[in-house]
Amino acid sequence: MDLDRARTRVALAPLYLRAGLAASAVEIALRLAPLDRVARLSGMSLDVGCAGMASAPRRVNRRDEDRLRAMNAIMARWPFPGTCLRRALVLGWLLRDQHPRLVVGVAREGTGEVVAHAWVECSAGTFGFDGWSQQLRAPVTHTRP
Repeated sequence: MDLDRARTRVALAPLYLRAGLAASAVEIALRLAPLDRVARLSGMSLDVGCAGMASAPRRVNRRDEDRLRAMNAIMARWPFPGTCLRRALVLGWLLRDQHPRLVVGVAREGTGEVVAHAWVECSAGTFGFDGWSQQLRAPVTHTRP
């Protein structure tokens, strides 16, 4: 490993630690609180409508790219399923200064199966949004059992 790569790894260590702590907090919160509270804990607003879904992709700066990379690295090694919801909440925590918004949508497939997807929208761009999610219409609301 060359010296520049080693310096980069050391410089990013606090970010990876933050991502790990965020993932731990999100995991606990998802088990104890309604989704709107978990979103607020992550520094996000919960979008109960999908108005911003069609926002165009923006160029992501290096700092936000590092945050995305840290979230992906932590969630790839996470002992629980790295669902889109968990990933979105952790990324929202890391992008707090961008005033992120958690968007959760659902759709019914042709077979009648209901599918859901969560993604993050903020001033830095849209993360976790793909062509498939454009078909999502109705918002998901969380109720305690």
